[in-house]
Amino acid sequence: MKLKLHGLLIVLSGLTFIPGCGGNNEGILATVGDQQVTQEFFDAYIKFKRIKIENKEQRQQVLDDYLSRLQLSQAIVETGVLDTQSLDVEQELFRQEMLLGRYFDSVLDEKVGEQNLRNYYAAHIEDYQYNRAHLAHILIRTRENMHESEKQAKRSQADDVFSQLKRGTPFEELARQVSDDKRTSNKGGDIGWLKEGAIGEGFSEAAFNLKTGEVSDVIESRYGFHIIKAIKQKEPFTKPFESVRGDIRYHLRQKNKAAEKEKLLSSIEIKKYQ
Repeated sequence: MKLKLHGLLIVLSGLTFIPGCGGNNEGILATVGDQQVTQEFFDAYIKFKRIKIENKEQRQQVLDDYLSRLQLSQAIVETGVLDTQSLDVEQELFRQEMLLGRYFDSVLDEKVGEQNLRNYYAAHIEDYQYNRAHLAHILIRTRENMHESEKQAKRSQADDVFSQLKRGTPFEELARQVSDDKRTSNKGGDIGWLKEGAIGEGFSEAAFNLKTGEVSDVIESRYGFHIIKAIKQKEPFTKPFESVRGDIRYHLRQKNKAAEKEKLLSSIEIKKYQ
């Protein structure tokens, strides 16, 4: 009965029953019918469901939900409606998945510790370095299949804006009035800090050769015609460790998981008969 109950709980909650997990009489939290609910199994439930317990009230709520699931599972098993043999197969499949997950978690956690992450960051620091500049722009937008006469009209509009800038009209004022980039126009065209190469070769070449306060000629990109201002000229930048910590951890986990999997597979022989 206990195995059937926990087997059904796999289906209802995704929790895998591992034989012996509920056999300890110490730390009994409750009974559901004739089933004892231990602290050990409840902890396994929390871990598997990845529930973060913040306080006693939340813990009690999670426990109540868990007991309700067990209660429902027991009632369903007692109806005799389910095919318990197929349930046993599903239980074994879930057990295997849990085995894989827990093994890789335990092995990989050691290999993606804080010091390993920092060592990788230091060894690959060039991957996190690039030039950046604080830029603003005025965009006169074009479309991909725009007729040549329309495109020329847009170019003329951009040239007129450039002439106004040369006559002393403030860049920010013109950006608010005429720029087609609605995300930046209300900020005087301020794009923010931009990585070199982020908006095409022509744009970057012009933008990253400007000194602070300088304005470019009219530049064409796939978006249209730009006039670019360097709010702050090009400078080297290194992404801080904390901003890439998650990416490094994911990369190392995947790399080490593949290596560990290969090692495990090579240790067991497969014989096929069909």
